[in-house]
Amino acid sequence: MTLTEYRKKLETFLKNNPWSKINKLKDDEEASSVPAIMEPWGDDSIAIVLPRLDEAALKRLNGVILMPSFSAIYHRRRKSLEFIFTPYRQSEVDGRKFTFSFEGVEYSCLFDKPSETVLDLALANEPQGPSTPTDYRNLRQFRRFLSLRDKHGTEDDFKRHFKPVSFWIVGCAECEQDLIRLAQHLNFYMLYFDCKTPSIQIHESRIESEKLPERERYLWDAFPEDIKAKTLDPYLLAQMASAREAGDVYRRFLYYYQILEYAGFYYISDKLVRRVESILKSPETPSFPRGAWQRIQDVLTEDKMQDGAKISAVVTDCVDAAIVWKEIEPLRKCFEQEIKFDGGYCVKPCFSASLDLEGFKASGLEKLISTLRNLRNALVHAREQRMANVISPTRQNHQKLLPFTRPLAVIAQSLVISVDTDPMR
Repeated sequence: MTLTEYRKKLETFLKNNPWSKINKLKDDEEASSVPAIMEPWGDDSIAIVLPRLDEAALKRLNGVILMPSFSAIYHRRRKSLEFIFTPYRQSEVDGRKFTFSFEGVEYSCLFDKPSETVLDLALANEPQGPSTPTDYRNLRQFRRFLSLRDKHGTEDDFKRHFKPVSFWIVGCAECEQDLIRLAQHLNFYMLYFDCKTPSIQIHESRIESEKLPERERYLWDAFPEDIKAKTLDPYLLAQMASAREAGDVYRRFLYYYQILEYAGFYYISDKLVRRVESILKSPETPSFPRGAWQRIQDVLTEDKMQDGAKISAVVTDCVDAAIVWKEIEPLRKCFEQEIKFDGGYCVKPCFSASLDLEGFKASGLEKLISTLRNLRNALVHAREQRMANVISPTRQNHQKLLPFTRPLAVIAQSLVISVDTDPMR
């Protein structure tokens, strides 16, 4: 069958799945270019090789929607959403069914055998490149099941291990956004009653964004031949390691910022240091230590600097602005524009297009610290009266947060070296 014939036969499918298209695919198994559905679910990691499907399977495709947000099939005639789960036997949920009442509608939910369409797609799916967070919409393991079934389907050992399962929501409309809300609530309540229940994976839409320039490898011109090290605070070392190893930019940002908070907590201004040193050096201190201690307490009590001001002060005092600028300059476009995050929080431009190193030293570093502090608050505070807008933990937000994490990392590592949190060391 030609491309044109397939497009005609699957006209309804293409209309209901506008993110998909039918084109030629170089298929290793077929050893030639064959017609295939490209980007089913809007997912370019998978293709559906059409010659592997018979007439009945093609007809079934016209009755479904492959929504990008789910590893699932929406059956239009049955008004049911079928989540592609697993071909393996699941004794804990085998036969589980329940009614889920939500916003005035009752949905019938059950773990049951998969539809023929799941098996059709499993047979015809062809991975395109490495796996992504969608894991080929769970079809790869179903394809393996079909292969093993052909060889060992009558054997007792096969029957003990395999019993394909889908999770069904029956009686739902085909609005994808409404189904996302429904799935979010279902996940919460299913996990509320069963902490080991399988849950629905909701895929975020893929975002196309400009790739950030690579970081310069060396802090200075080259790796030094002689490093003079000092003992560093073990907490700060652990925080730095946790930040570097964090799997997502959300946690990485918070771990780095906690280094700034820790350093700020132990920050004492030069003025206070001089006053305390003056008391300690006073000739009467050895004879009247209790009185000296009271005077020191009075001096420290006068330090009413807020946490945010302490962080700003410790950074401006202990971090070389030129090092931070070196990290920012290749990314400066990200700091010169307004950025709105999912959740409502908006970052105003940090700098003007005319800012140079001298201007950054004068006021830019302090402005950056203020911006980072506000980002931290928007990340960790729930939506409340004093924090009207927040940053939701979405993939889009992670991408938008990434440029701010780069200078934050440089500031954090500078503080690990510069700030001594143990004055007795």
